[in-house]
Amino acid sequence: MSLQNNLHEVKEKLAKDQNLLFNAFRLESFYRKYKIWIFILIAILIALGSYYGILYYLDFRKQQESENIINKLYDKNLAAEQRKEIEQQLHIINPILYDFYRYTSLQHFSILELKKEENLQILKEIMQSQNSLIAALATYQYATLTQDISMLEHFDSKPSNVLRDRAVFQAAYLYMQQNDIKKAQELLDSIQPRDNNQYIYRLATLLRHYGITQTDNVATQKDSDISHHLKPSSAEANVLLEKTTNLGNQTE
Repeated sequence: MSLQNNLHEVKEKLAKDQNLLFNAFRLESFYRKYKIWIFILIAILIALGSYYGILYYLDFRKQQESENIINKLYDKNLAAEQRKEIEQQLHIINPILYDFYRYTSLQHFSILELKKEENLQILKEIMQSQNSLIAALATYQYATLTQDISMLEHFDSKPSNVLRDRAVFQAAYLYMQQNDIKKAQELLDSIQPRDNNQYIYRLATLLRHYGITQTDNVATQKDSDISHHLKPSSAEANVLLEKTTNLGNQTE
């Protein structure tokens, strides 16, 4: 009985060894048949790894350079000529961050200063930004300052529904001033309540039911210019801009 068991074990080992040899032979045949493609695949993987590694390094260097330039630009003691040179460097290295810097710099000006031709021209340039949200903020502010009713009415809502509601409200307000009540009502009806537009929705409701006078009384508790209340503050603009992913490196 013991001899039969030993023979059975030997047969099992021989069968296993035979299978191993067969699998090794198949693997060797596969390697010989496809070895060129295997080497090509390995080379591609190495190249891709190197490529993405270099991209990551360049992005990191770009971010570091951009941060250094921004820190220099925020130096109040920087001479005007130096500032222009450094701004040009930022424009070349990181055009989106350059647009962001110019937009936020404008927010320190008053309404009257923003309406100056040179500042409106800067806003028009920022409207072409590669970053859709920065472009939307600049477009909204330009349309508000110039009271461009068409631009306000057809404001692109993709980057921010908050800005869209504000723009549409202002367009409706301007139509009311022109006595085009029907058009104003259509625009006001398109403003729906959201978590982040309660103030504008309230003004839209007042304007829809009571007209300009009552709405001005609510909106002008501290200031008689409704545009002032509808202009995004620096804090609001920064919150909106934080929604962009890796602003310094984004290239849409």
